This record gives sequence, structure tokens and C-alpha cells, in this order.
Amino acid sequence: MRTPSLYLYLALLWLTLAGSACTSNPHEPVLEEASKGVELLLLPSRSAGDNDNLPQEYALLNLSLLLTEPGDDRFVQRFVHTSFSGAGGDASPACKLVNLPLDEALQRTYDLYVVANFDNTDALNRLQTLSDLRDLTTPKLLPNNRLSTERGLPMYGELPGADLSTAGAQPLTVSLQRICAKVRVTLTFTDPHWVGTDNRFSLNDAAPFAYFMPRQEWTPQQMGTNLVNYLYLAMTQVDSQTFTGTAYVYESPVQPALELYTILNNRERRFVARDHFPLPVRNRLYDILLEVLPPLTRTEDGASPFRLVCHQTEW
Repeated sequence: MRTPSLYLYLALLWLTLAGSACTSNPHEPVLEEASKGVELLLLPSRSAGDNDNLPQEYALLNLSLLLTEPGDDRFVQRFVHTSFSGAGGDASPACKLVNLPLDEALQRTYDLYVVANFDNTDALNRLQTLSDLRDLTTPKLLPNNRLSTERGLPMYGELPGADLSTAGAQPLTVSLQRICAKVRVTLTFTDPHWVGTDNRFSLNDAAPFAYFMPRQEWTPQQMGTNLVNYLYLAMTQVDSQTFTGTAYVYESPVQPALELYTILNNRERRFVARDHFPLPVRNRLYDILLEVLPPLTRTEDGASPFRLVCHQTEW
């Protein structure tokens, strides 16, 4: 005969197995009010091929959610800088749990749009339609500045046809993409007797801003003439001939250029590569491999001993 304690054990086991891999902390008390709202899981993407995923690259500092009726243009619900909590523990530290305080009568199907890491609440509160959201841009970078992770990388996500009537029992998952690309530069001096010092790199003609929603048609003219040249970024030495550095750049219809600064043989040198540099696309990781060759491998026309190869993957 089963005892009450056995029933309790089986019930707890079922709840454990039914839980998502990205759930709230099991040691936290379950609030009675939570069942009255709608729960969403926000998941910034992470690349399995990125061996230096940094917490600040997928940090969520603020979240805003906008809802329309399915297929409609006008927002009927908005939650600007809504509260959220951590979920997933150490296994998924970027996962965030959001509880929307929607009355049961309003818990139906919506098209859901999410803007993350955007501080301008006035701009968010002015959004009335999807057309307004399509025109929403990040704050512009100042000249000789660069995109940094300090205030969180801007992200965007959407979930058409989100049935919020079921989101109280099982959270809906919304994937977020960064609207910038990660550029990881590896510099190699192929000759151990020809290695530069004070190695730094910069991105020139980078986009000063980006649109949160993806744009199908985007021309260089829309960027204007205020492209940004990044300040030099110091590179970290890996071994006697290899150096690395990382930068972030907004997606853009304009192709940036990569500029390398080094001191070789007591002489300052700058190498610029544009032809083989990729056009930045949101949420992509670009592995840029640079090689500086010794003087004997220069071509007869005097071209600089510098070679660039790019590999890219989802970030």
C-alpha cells in the first residue's frame, strides 16, 4: 500500500521532470500572484562555435515588450522596461523570466515584439504602430567612439501568433538577437624574427547606429555621412607571434575597413584591409585572421606584406 509520503515524492518527481531547462530558481518560493500573469522566457542567442562567450555579450539590462493583435499594425499592450528575473541558474545565466500582469480576459493570441538594452523610455512610450518600431534606432555613436558592452548590446526579438492564454502554465520562449556583429581578430606574424609591438586595430567607416527591426531594403544613403572610425583597440598577446582582439559593430549596408597598427623594426606601420572585410550582419560572428609576412615575401609592385582571411558563423 502506498503511503502519503510516496504520493508526495512522485508528485515532486513529476514536477521536476516536467520543468524546462531554463526555469526560475527552484529554491525560490512560488508566488501565488504569478499564476495570474503570463510568463515568457527571453533567450539571447549564444554561438556554440564561440569559445570566448562573454557574459556581458548576452546580458539583459532592460526589456520592453509590445503587443499587437495578430497581423495588425497598432500596439494594444506595452510593457516598457518591464521587470524580469534570472532563470536557468549557471547552466543558462542569460535566460530571463518575465511575468506580464495581463488580466485573464486579455490573455489571448498576440504578435509579440521585444526590445532589449535600450535606455530611452520616452522613445519606447511614443511607439504606437509597427511602422514606428521599424524606425526605432539605437542611440548614435559619437565620432571616434565605438560600440561597447558596458550598457548591454542592443537586442531584438519577435514571436508572431503568441498564444498568451497558455503562457501561465508553460512559459513561451522568445529568442533575442543582437543587432550588431562580433568581430574577433587574430593577428599572426609568420616570421619569429619579424614580430611587431604595440599591436592595435581599428574599424573605420562603421555604422553609428542600427535599426532594431531588420530592414529588407537598406541603402548606404540612409546611414548618412556620419560613419564612425573606432579608436584603436589594444590586442592581447597569445604567444610570441600571435595577438587577438574583439570589437562589436552595428549591422550596416556600408562595408567597414579594418586598420592594423603595429611597430615593426622600430617603424610605425598601418595596414588597411577593406576588400575582404565582410558586410556586418546582425548576430553574426566574424573571425578575422590577419597575417603579416616578412619583407622577403613582398611582391614586386611593393604591396604591403599583409593578408586577411574571414570566417563567419551565427553568434
